[in-house]
Amino acid sequence: MRFHWFDEKEFIPDDISQRLPVLDLVRLVAMVMMIQGHTLFELTSPNIINTNVFPWNVWDFIRGITAPVFLIVSGAVNVFANKRDSSGRISPKTSHRRLKMALILIFIGYFVVFPVKRIYDLIFLEKQYWLGFFQVNILQLIGVSLIFLLVLFIFTRNDKSLFKWSLIIALAITFLTPVVHAFNFHTFLPEYIAAYFSYQKGTIFSIFPYTAYLFFGAAFGAYLKNVPIHKRIEFLKKNSLVIGVAFFAIGIPLALLFQEFTYLYKYNLLSVDLGLVFIRSGCVFIGMPLIAYLYEKTKNLSKYYSFFGKKAIYIYIIHLLILYGTPVFPGFASFYQKALSLPSAFGYVILIELSTIGIAYFIDYAMAKSSHAKDLFRYSLTAYLIYVLFI
Repeated sequence: MRFHWFDEKEFIPDDISQRLPVLDLVRLVAMVMMIQGHTLFELTSPNIINTNVFPWNVWDFIRGITAPVFLIVSGAVNVFANKRDSSGRISPKTSHRRLKMALILIFIGYFVVFPVKRIYDLIFLEKQYWLGFFQVNILQLIGVSLIFLLVLFIFTRNDKSLFKWSLIIALAITFLTPVVHAFNFHTFLPEYIAAYFSYQKGTIFSIFPYTAYLFFGAAFGAYLKNVPIHKRIEFLKKNSLVIGVAFFAIGIPLALLFQEFTYLYKYNLLSVDLGLVFIRSGCVFIGMPLIAYLYEKTKNLSKYYSFFGKKAIYIYIIHLLILYGTPVFPGFASFYQKALSLPSAFGYVILIELSTIGIAYFIDYAMAKSSHAKDLFRYSLTAYLIYVLFI
């Protein structure tokens, strides 16, 4: 694998329309996998799922890869989406849009676990219920990580610098993960901040190590952007495998070494294992050539890959509403949480995935067809939030 830094020969300037649809396909596959794993785990009877035996142990390992897949690809596509001007800066408009999206994700992440029926009931909320509200899930983690990445874009002036600092930050977060989780941040930080650095109160996705995946992706995207457009598929097919093997070569010894220190940790050992960060990242890069081959065989569907890949986060949010419901209507988990047979749960997996994709497509189609649909959607959403939080 040969690396040529920013060789202008055969290079065509990028914009978002030139982003590889194959990356959108990878992100869409990751989102479908996340919804499948989430729904199956929530609806299937716990007597059926045993992650200590085959095939559930394989299913559980794959489920652990889905968030890294999504974060790595999200980091990569942000490199293509955040265009720079002639001075190397990203425009204030782009910065505001990225910041707005990140804040919306953080808001939704907290909204779906809102602990009271009305916002003015918060003053009567007991302390133990605040802990559940402050737990960090994937939406808050993505939002905060995107803000960190935006800051890096603002302070760098070219993709070479972005590559270097993204890789440094990713490695720093990874290697500091065991050190960070050896401390109890809840003793000296407010709960709503400590939850981003600690698993001790139920957080699922901590900044250490999960934000590292986003920066590994940004580094990969910065290098991929330097590859001529017509050679990028071949680059993914040939070189992603080499990158993945390199991650494995680093991760396996580190994972074995970490086993000697597990006694220091009481919570979420798998997410503290820095070797596993490299192993999971390696799985992502090894899987990219397979997706690239799939993409080449189904290029006629590329417009759908791009559309649904870009809507992946919205699809994930919609699936949360369908699965868990809202204060206005109940979700499937309200009736069948951990109560279904495996065939029945798989049926609901298919139903929820098709429903989320269909709703995302319908909303976009309606907005494209009617100039008033977008305003109607905004006003309806605003009215709904006011109703849920205040009435």
